[in-house]
Amino acid sequence: MTIEIRIAHSDDLPSILPLFWDDRPELKQACDGQITDDMYRIFDHFATSKDHFLYVATIDDVVVGTLQLSFIPQFTYNGEIRANIEGVFVANHAQGKGVGATLVEFAIEQSRYQGCKIVQLVSNQVRERAHQFYERLGFEKSHYGFKYYME
Repeated sequence: MTIEIRIAHSDDLPSILPLFWDDRPELKQACDGQITDDMYRIFDHFATSKDHFLYVATIDDVVVGTLQLSFIPQFTYNGEIRANIEGVFVANHAQGKGVGATLVEFAIEQSRYQGCKIVQLVSNQVRERAHQFYERLGFEKSHYGFKYYME
């Protein structure tokens, strides 16, 4: 079994979205399981950006995982580029096969190549298994996260 990582293509969207929906079924209900114009707009943003990337993991050309990677310039710590990992999802049937680790390790290598000093991510407080997974990959708990929801 070979896990391959590549930039996502628009025709991957029907395979990517169920990965989110498996983990958070309420997201599927919110869009009736359809790919919305907003989703295509966001995908186009990834496709044309030089700082934000959407990757997929495949096994035998079947999408089994996804990850978003963004590079954020900051003045913190005397100026740096910080990488942010978001939206790591692996198909239920592919979990435990190294897909998530391969995706995250790939993102770390891309971040190193871009000269990043920090790779960060957030994980929902209730996802204890995910926390253990990230800690096994060398991530450390460091901050509290806050969100402000726009109405």
